[in-house]
Amino acid sequence: PRKINLVGHSSGAHLSLMTVLARAGLHKDDDKPAEEAAGTMPKNVILMAGVYDITKHYEYERFRGVHSLSAMARANQGPENFERFSPAILLSEEAGRASP
Repeated sequence: PRKINLVGHSSGAHLSLMTVLARAGLHKDDDKPAEEAAGTMPKNVILMAGVYDITKHYEYERFRGVHSLSAMARANQGPENFERFSPAILLSEEAGRASP
């Protein structure tokens, strides 16, 4: 893994960051224990044009009137899961726990 470079664009950037967060123990997949998802990190991570706050992106889609065409809600198992799959939210929560 220390020789692997992880690169993602758009949804690939989102999935790549979620993978890194899972390996860091900051996101748990419901199907497996956190210890099982944790692991070594790639050497480099390059993320381009990803959606990191799904709620904000969905609100933008709704404003443009395209939310019903978008797969965003379906891909994330409904709006009730947006925070759970938003790297920006997960990192913000972790930062809050780390602050004195």
